[in-house]
Amino acid sequence: EIRYRKNYISKTFRNPYNGNELKVFKADFVDPDNATGIVSSVPTNSIIDYLQCLKLNITVETKPFIKVGTKYSTAVSYIHENHINIDNNEEIERANVDLYKKEFYEGTIEIKGFPENAKVSEVRKKITDELKTQGKAFVFFETSRKARTRYWSECYRC
Repeated sequence: EIRYRKNYISKTFRNPYNGNELKVFKADFVDPDNATGIVSSVPTNSIIDYLQCLKLNITVETKPFIKVGTKYSTAVSYIHENHINIDNNEEIERANVDLYKKEFYEGTIEIKGFPENAKVSEVRKKITDELKTQGKAFVFFETSRKARTRYWSECYRC
C-alpha cells in the first residue's frame, strides 16, 4: 500500500544476482499505483535515472559496463553526443528508449561469469533464467489499467 512505500526510501537492499548493495531513492517518474511503485535505477545507462539523480542531488559513481562498438555506452555520453534537450520530457523519453534499444541489440557487456564481448540480449536472458530457477525472480505481468471489482469500483486489494 502507498502508506508503506515511504518506509523503503533510503533503505538498502542486496542485488539478488551479484550481492551488491542497492539504495532506495524517491523518483517522481515511478507510478505508485503499479505494484510496489519501486523500480531499479541504472543512472549509468538510463537517461531518466541519471537526470533523477541530478534532481535529487545524488552523487552517483557511474560504472560503464556496456559497449556499443568500441566505446562504453552511458546516459551522459548519449545526452551530449545526441544534443538531447534535458528540459523536454518527450525528447528525454524518446532518447531513453533509443539508448536502451541500442545497448540491448548492439551492445556487449562486461560482467563476471560471462565471456568477453557477450551480447547484452543473451546475458540478460541467461541472468533472468538463472534468477527464476533460484526462486529470486518471477514473471510480473503489467496491466494496462487498474483492477476493478465486478461493480466497477477500484479493487482495494489489487
